[in-house]
Amino acid sequence: DGDVVDAPCDPDPSTAGDTILLFDGFNDALGSSWTATTPGAWVVQGGELVVSNVATQDYLRTTVTEVQHLAIEASYRVDKLETTATTHLVAVHAHDPRPAGVSSLECGVVHADSGTGDVVDLETNQSTSAQPTMGSAFNSASLYQAAAYDSGNSVGCTVLGDGHALGAVQAAVTPDAVPAIALTARAVTARFQWILVVGH
Repeated sequence: DGDVVDAPCDPDPSTAGDTILLFDGFNDALGSSWTATTPGAWVVQGGELVVSNVATQDYLRTTVTEVQHLAIEASYRVDKLETTATTHLVAVHAHDPRPAGVSSLECGVVHADSGTGDVVDLETNQSTSAQPTMGSAFNSASLYQAAAYDSGNSVGCTVLGDGHALGAVQAAVTPDAVPAIALTARAVTARFQWILVVGH
C-alpha cells in the first residue's frame, strides 16, 4: 500500500498510513525504556530475550506513541514448561496506563496441565475469547508468532506455529489508545526473537 510498513508485517496491507512504533530484535542489552516486573527474569542472551523462573505471570513493559489502531507481533520459542505451576502462558499485552484508563488486551497461548490443554486466549477489559489450538502451542522445536490487532472496539488475536495457524479469536474492548506494551509469560522458559508494534 506504499507506506513504511512492508508485507508481511503490515496489519492492513490495503490501506496506507501505517508506521512502525517499535521494533526490538534483542541484539543488545535491554534499553532503559523496558521495565520488568521481575528484572532478573528477563535477560538478553545471544540475540534473544530469554524469560525464565517466573512462577506467576510476569511482564516486560515499554510505551509507544498513542494511536487509535495498533498491532503487536512477537516471535518466540518455548524451551520448557516450569513445574512450579499447572498453568503456563506466553502472550503480548497492551493497556491504557492513564489513572482512569480501562482498555486492555492480552493475546497468546495458555497451557493447562489438566483439563483444557492448549488454547489461543484473548482477554480484554470487556470480554474473553478462547479456542483450542490446532496443534501444540508449547513444542520446544517450534517457532511461534503471536499477533494482536486493536481497531476501534474490537481486538483480533492470531497465533502461528511454524508458519501455520494455531488459532484466531476476537473480543470486544473499550475503544481507547493502549500505548503501554508488554511481553508476558508465566511458568515457562521462552526465548523471544523480536517484537514489532505498528500503528495507524
